[in-house]
Amino acid sequence: MTYMAGSSGALWGQVQTWQGRANNAWGSSRVWNTGSSFEQDLANTNSSYATLQAQYNTLQTQYNTLLGQYNSLNSAYGTLQGQYNQAVSDRDTWHSRADQAWGPSRIWSSGASWESAYPPSLTVYSAGVPATDCSGGDHQIAAVTVGKSGQYHVAFWVALNPASPSGANNQWCNLKVNVGGVGQVIFISTALSGVSLISRGGAYWTGFISAGQTVQLTAGNNGVSTGEGGLSVAFIPTPANPN
Repeated sequence: MTYMAGSSGALWGQVQTWQGRANNAWGSSRVWNTGSSFEQDLANTNSSYATLQAQYNTLQTQYNTLLGQYNSLNSAYGTLQGQYNQAVSDRDTWHSRADQAWGPSRIWSSGASWESAYPPSLTVYSAGVPATDCSGGDHQIAAVTVGKSGQYHVAFWVALNPASPSGANNQWCNLKVNVGGVGQVIFISTALSGVSLISRGGAYWTGFISAGQTVQLTAGNNGVSTGEGGLSVAFIPTPANPN
């Protein structure tokens, strides 16, 4: 009995030893044949890794696609931003130009436009000067009467024909512009002519003329030269008197 008991005790000790070792070698449960073995856990882990790797690769591809789309949109945004900035600059430029072109106020649609503030065309009074004998005292050769008060630009031009009779030299012609009467001379031009020379006399003046006044061009000299030309009286619009 003693031998059998000792042998049984040794055998039971070996059973416990190998059972403990088997349990520790089995798997994550550390209980033999309970749950998955280490080999199965490894296989499962490898399978899970492969699945996760495939999912990662898919997500990486999607990320790269989205990154490309983002970069494309960012580039388009930069283009649109540049176009917007250019549009703002163009708007400000044309706004300023429209203001400057509007009228005396220099603010678009505020106050009168240039078209309404000033007439579309100048008021011009004119008269032609026919071939005229300059000899004798001052006498009218052209005249116009203005219809409204304001600033005017007065100009005349006369071409003198060769002196007559033939052989007469240094014939002179006083050309005078008068406003409101022969005695009110505003400027004088003296022109000379000779036997084979055609000379021209002309001048201009700017000033105020009242409505109803007559602007006269007179001629006079001590010879017999003749001339032809014209007299022009143009109204000058001003902010105080635009029409």
